[in-house]
Amino acid sequence: MCWKVSNPFITLSFHINHFTNMKVLFTALLLVTGIAFGQHTDCLSKTITMNGEVKKEVQFHLTSLDTIPMKKLADFTITDHKGAFKSTLTNLEGVELQYILKQAVIKMEKPKLLSEFYFVFTACDGYKVVYSWNELFNSRTGDNIYLVKEKNGETLSSICTADAMTGRRYVQGLSSITIKRAE
Repeated sequence: MCWKVSNPFITLSFHINHFTNMKVLFTALLLVTGIAFGQHTDCLSKTITMNGEVKKEVQFHLTSLDTIPMKKLADFTITDHKGAFKSTLTNLEGVELQYILKQAVIKMEKPKLLSEFYFVFTACDGYKVVYSWNELFNSRTGDNIYLVKEKNGETLSSICTADAMTGRRYVQGLSSITIKRAE
């Protein structure tokens, strides 16, 4: 839309207002796409399937946690990638994820090849997080990743208590762990 006005101050005012409106529209679009592409929290996962480069696919059910000694965890603060507070998980009990992962036997010829493997954690809404074998089994990070029950015991999630920005690797509704080998 173009208005022809003989007064240059009015024309300048229109362009400034138009620019301000565009900034507001752009900011709103950024917020909407941020919401659209973030992890959705409405899905529930009661089973984790471990597949990929394994000798036999393994399924781990939510009720299996009842047979494993659980560790009481401190309240877990969820932050975004900038460290801003998002939420807090309370009254958590979890099992070290290494215990679960060791039930899947990786297809490999020699142990030194384990460094070539990585794990893709996928939530039921498609959100993904990747860990290397060395992160999980050869560093303090792996000692601080837990499988926890959430939403009153209705779903399985993974958390890493060693992360500074905790939201990035917090997988709500964990449904599969695919083990892959780097080429």
